[in-house]
Amino acid sequence: MDDEWWPPETDDYFLYEVLGKSCRHLTRKERYLAYLRTDIWQKKREEALIRAERMCEKCHTSRYLDVHHKNYHRVGGDELPRDLQVLCRPCHRAAHVTVDQRSAIIESLRRKDSG
Repeated sequence: MDDEWWPPETDDYFLYEVLGKSCRHLTRKERYLAYLRTDIWQKKREEALIRAERMCEKCHTSRYLDVHHKNYHRVGGDELPRDLQVLCRPCHRAAHVTVDQRSAIIESLRRKDSG
């Protein structure tokens, strides 16, 4: 997770209110992880799980579900339903694979199939 995961324009006062301490010293990743522990996120997460009928939106399993941020423009309680996607743990990991990593994986599989 790099620094783009927490929008720079996000008001630190939000996390101060939630955590009860200053967050200026935290990295964006730490702010994001702190946000995931808030009641606000837990409510957003539960709403997403209900919308998806507690199933992965990719493979339809009901095991090991995560709620994935499809983008990080509204992180901090302002997420819209379309910003979130319910994914099982394997599908969630796959969602974070970069384009270059995907290309390398595909090429590796092609070599195995042809060899």
